[in-house]
Order: sequence, then structure tokens, then C-alpha cells
Amino acid sequence: MSLLADNAIVRSYVTFVATSLEDPEQTVEGAGAHFVATLVDPAGVQAIAAHPELPSVLIVVLESTRFDHVELPFPGHRSAVRTPHLRALAARGVAFQQAHAVLPHTSKSLFSVLCGRLPSMENPIVEGADGLANGCLPQVFRGAGYATAFLQSAIGSFEQRPRLVDRLGFAHFDAYETLAQQVPLGYLAADDRALPPAFERWLGTVPPEQRFFATVLTSATHHPYELPEDVTPDDPRKARSRYAEAVEVEDAVLGELLAVLERTGRLEHTWVVALADHGEGLPGDPVQQHDNDFFATSLHVPLVIAGPGVPPTLVRELVNLTDVAPTLLGMMGLRSRLPMDEFLFGVDTSHGRRRTQSPFSCWHESMCEGLIVDGRKLVSQPSDGRALAVLRDEPGNPTARVATADEERVLAENHARLLTTRVSGLPLRFPALTLPSGFHCLGDAPACVHPSRPVGGFHPRH
Repeated sequence: MSLLADNAIVRSYVTFVATSLEDPEQTVEGAGAHFVATLVDPAGVQAIAAHPELPSVLIVVLESTRFDHVELPFPGHRSAVRTPHLRALAARGVAFQQAHAVLPHTSKSLFSVLCGRLPSMENPIVEGADGLANGCLPQVFRGAGYATAFLQSAIGSFEQRPRLVDRLGFAHFDAYETLAQQVPLGYLAADDRALPPAFERWLGTVPPEQRFFATVLTSATHHPYELPEDVTPDDPRKARSRYAEAVEVEDAVLGELLAVLERTGRLEHTWVVALADHGEGLPGDPVQQHDNDFFATSLHVPLVIAGPGVPPTLVRELVNLTDVAPTLLGMMGLRSRLPMDEFLFGVDTSHGRRRTQSPFSCWHESMCEGLIVDGRKLVSQPSDGRALAVLRDEPGNPTARVATADEERVLAENHARLLTTRVSGLPLRFPALTLPSGFHCLGDAPACVHPSRPVGGFHPRH
């Protein structure tokens, strides 16, 4: 697949950019060393700035959304959940059949998507520390003159999100505290239907001639899957049906975001990326929720890219979410500076490259870590010393066997490489931070606060 191989705009400057980049065959070793690699050098940023014909980018992150709970145009794919907007988007763009999260946790997954590399594959959320978010997509596009924004319906102080958003390079941040419609749902967020109006308000501050790079993160599909219409939101017997309804609501939100682009005359000039940060284990699955779920329920995710110059394509080969950033750059004709190491870094799939392996970890690394390779999913569970080969990974009835000696050797090598991503034991700096939207993060402390934070936090409505 070469998504924009015939795009004359790209052909006009790709040679200039490619010759200005450093050797992508470089290697990176040592704990956390992969964080220092940058996506694009200054010449690449200047190339984006110099070509206003290149599109804006909207990334819609569908919280906790399973691949088997969305409609996509793959032969034999079935879903009882109706997602017509995602299906229509996939029909006019690139849909990936085997996309996987590298760690089933939102903050970690956001980093992998926007920075094109593995996050720190461990429990502490360290990605907001100084120096770890280096040259990520928001920084690249902001440097090229794009307006940048991150919007979420979740409470802003959750997981130090303001700090991560700032480090990634976004100029604008909206969350529960700053949304006009503050209807608390569950213990985490506002109604996702507040997001499209907030996106439209922000877009109204961006001059029509200015391009934008925005990320919108939903919340309804996060546990406890509560919607305003719920009568018994805490009834575990109805968790599956509530979750399915929440998926349909976030698909409607995707549709509203597309409608905002159309109303503002920007749809024909915007690439839209729709993906899930991870999936979700539901009642009846081996693992519930997502943080420590290594099955397809939490790692296999939808991924779609559509927009001007993107031909309809079905990609059946293995990809993971670190591939999003280099692929978007490749679609623009930019050759990523990331080293050619598909373990630590993303692969540019826009020019036919395919990965042969996809590492992953549970958020609590003692619970699981593993590798998808050669059509197999190998899993190590350090907490009980088990090593498994997953035989059947379809939701509903996954099966596994004990790993062979050769597979255990593969897992040992995988573990050694995963250790190079972990930085929580290194001295990290978290400076004080104040965002224009009113969020304030304390220096060398995890807390981020906002004057509109609900007193006492969220409480169930029923």
C-alpha cells in the first residue's frame, strides 16, 4: 500500500525532505533511550509548513473499544453493535484488520499513538516527565504552524492528563472541568456528547486558512459504561448491554465530529483517524476491564484512516498503535527519523512496510508481558512464573497452552528488550505547570487541579 503514491504535492517535495533526514537505520539501546529519538527533523517540519495543501488531522480515540464490537468492511467480520459512522469512514479510507495496542491503558496508549514508539512499559505514568515526549506529532505539527488541541470528556486531573498533553505538544486542552455541558457519568467523565460542541467552539478560534491537528478522546465505553439514560447503571448483569450501547453512542459522537468538519468546510481537507486506545474485558471474559488483559478483548482494536488522497484499502497484516505516527508522516511524504527497529518504534505502513512482531505488556508489568510474532501470541506472567502460547484468541472462549522451551527463550529476549523502556527508577523531573485553560500541576508531584473540579470528586447519580 502506498497511500499517497500518486499525490503530486507529495512528489514535489519528498526528495528534499528525504535527503535532509538522518540515517533511519540507527539503533537505540539502554533504559529509556528510545525516548530521545525524534519523529521529524527541522527540515521536515519546514516542509510541512511550506505546503499548505497538506491536510489537517483529527484523531478520534474511542476509549476501551473492542474490535469485535464495531462494524468494519472486512469479509466475515460480524458485530452485533451498530457503528455506521465508523463503517462509512472505513469504506472510504484505510481499515486495519490486525491492529493491536501495545499496553491496554489510556495514557500509555496515547503516547504510543502520538509519539510513534513504545511508552515506558510499566505501571507508573512517567510519560509527562521532562524529556520523554520528544518530537511527537503535536509538536511536529505545531512547529509547522498548525493549531493544536486535545479534548476529552474525562476529568482533566485524571492520570495527570494536563501534564501529558502539554509534554506531547498540544496548545489547547479541554476536559470535564472546561466543557460547557458538565453532566457527570460514573466516576470519571462527562457525557461524550459534550465533545462535538466543544470541538466546534475551539475550531471557531482557528482561522479558516490555518490547518489544525486535534485529538478527541471519548469516555462512555470506560467502566462503568454509564449513560444519562441508564436506570440501573451499577447492575453488573447489564454491563454487556450498557457497554454495547456506549459503543453506539461514541460512534454517534464520531458522526457529530465529522458533521462539525463538514459544517465548517474542513472535511474535504482533513485526515480523520479513528482508533481505540485499547479494548475491554466484559463479564464472562477471562479478564474484566483492560489494564491486565492480554487477550484480544483488550489488545485487538479498530484503526481507520480516511481523508483526501487516501484510497479505500483493507490491510490484513499485523500493525500496532506505534505505527500511526510514522504512517501519517509517510502519507505526507515525510521519512520518519525513528530508527528501523520495529520492536521499540512504529513502522510506516504507507509504503508497504509490515511489522513481523508486536510487543505488549499489562499496565501492571508483573501481571503479563508478551509478543505477537509469526502468527502466535506468547505471554509471560511474571507474578506466577507461567509462560503461555495463546492458541485461540477470539473473544468468548480463548485457549492457551504451556509455552515450549523455544517459546520461553523468545519471551526471555522480549523481557530483556522491554526492560530498556522502563524509566521509573531513573531521576525524572516533573516541573510545575499551568495551562491557559486553568489546569495547574504541582512541581515534582502528581497532582493536577482545576478551579472547577467537582468538590469531593464524582459520585454515582443513582
